Amino acid sequence: MTMKYVVIGGSWGSLDPIIEIVSSLHPAIDAAFLIVRHISPNAPSLLPGILQSHSALPVVDAEDGAKILAGTIHIAPAGMTTEVMRDSQGINRFRLGPIEPGQKPTPSINDSLNSGAQLFDQDCIAVILSGYLDDGTEGAQTLASHHGFTIVQSPSDADADSMPWNVIHRDSPDFILRAGQIGDILGELCRSPVSGDFARVLQTG
Repeated sequence: MTMKYVVIGGSWGSLDPIIEIVSSLHPAIDAAFLIVRHISPNAPSLLPGILQSHSALPVVDAEDGAKILAGTIHIAPAGMTTEVMRDSQGINRFRLGPIEPGQKPTPSINDSLNSGAQLFDQDCIAVILSGYLDDGTEGAQTLASHHGFTIVQSPSDADADSMPWNVIHRDSPDFILRAGQIGDILGELCRSPVSGDFARVLQTG
């Protein structure tokens, strides 16, 4: 079975949902995770330490050229774009680059999702959490065209519902779930090949 690649994107109000999700992930899950959370470009990297105390999986900063590791939670660094690539030996790696001048918000969920969808196709999963504006919507649309899955935090469960609502209105996500439900569904999606019919039957608000 191919490893799944999960991009979890969030902004204002997303820290508690992220903690809830990572705390529920089984240590043997066959997936690599990238968490892309909007943060000031000059902010210190505190998220790995915060999440490690709640996670059975190792939590590390994504680094340029580093191998994408199954069973690991990678954190997109502030002030950079975090994308993925396959090297000449067929190994999947992170590719970090500078943000565009004036680009907001950062790091970009769209950039990470667009890249992940193109590399992993149907084995890529998006999770869009609480936040303002619409970062993640374009990436979810790209992922849909590659037959991946999109999970959206229920707007009624989000402190800031703009990001979830924008994906719902423009992308028809496979799941709309409370934060406390997302980890279990990720476990199911990463355990075996899953059809789109399965996803839509389990969709809930």
